[in-house]
Amino acid sequence: MERERELKLKLELKTGNVQRFYAFANSEKVIADDGNKKPDWKGKVKGDHVVVKVRVVGIDKGTYVFTFALEDTCDAQSVTLNFDGGYHELELTLL
Repeated sequence: MERERELKLKLELKTGNVQRFYAFANSEKVIADDGNKKPDWKGKVKGDHVVVKVRVVGIDKGTYVFTFALEDTCDAQSVTLNFDGGYHELELTLL
């Protein structure tokens, strides 16, 4: 039987300008936001591993914070990331 766990994602712009924030959980788009707010998502995901992908489309350079938590795997973790040239992408696999 596949595991089902709660996943929480949050994106927050720190510096620069973002046109779009995107986040995917196991290839399903769960966040699509214009970057003016602090988009977040909470939901159940299935599988022994969870692949999270984040895409940021902005203007020139900036910094954003990506926060994630996966039930029975990791409490809330935050990482501060930079984008340059108006784009950044991150893929993370959680077991």
